[in-house]
Amino acid sequence: MHPPALVRQLADHPNIVIKTGRTALTLDYDPAQRSWTAGDEQGPLAVASVVVLAGAAETAQFDSTRHLPLKKIRGQITSIPASEESSRLRTVLCGEGYISPRAAAAIAWAPPSSSTPTTLASTTASMRKTWPCWPNWPVAARQPGPRRA
Repeated sequence: MHPPALVRQLADHPNIVIKTGRTALTLDYDPAQRSWTAGDEQGPLAVASVVVLAGAAETAQFDSTRHLPLKKIRGQITSIPASEESSRLRTVLCGEGYISPRAAAAIAWAPPSSSTPTTLASTTASMRKTWPCWPNWPVAARQPGPRRA
């Protein structure tokens, strides 16, 4: 699984229009029209009957979503060397962490935090959560930190 490629594939649809270089600053619902309008300082960006908000905690920036009980949760994806065995994966293995087929990766979630830097401690914790998903994971891949080629 390669999230950017998956998003590109899903967005390649005649009913989806990607607008770049503009930021939705408002999101208003019109009950008479049963539609949502997203807009910026230049005016409406889009009008639709359904809105999918995928902006994590920033979703609560709009007046119409401010009431939602959202909080920031730190996430981290750690790329690890793929092994011969991991490159044969055709699905995501999930547990307390996960391993994906492409570039086998682990993920860590931490309590609400605005800190974004990756640390060796968070990488180590992430990998330890992921090991039970794959007991035969190569020992070299279990060692976080810089590597020499």
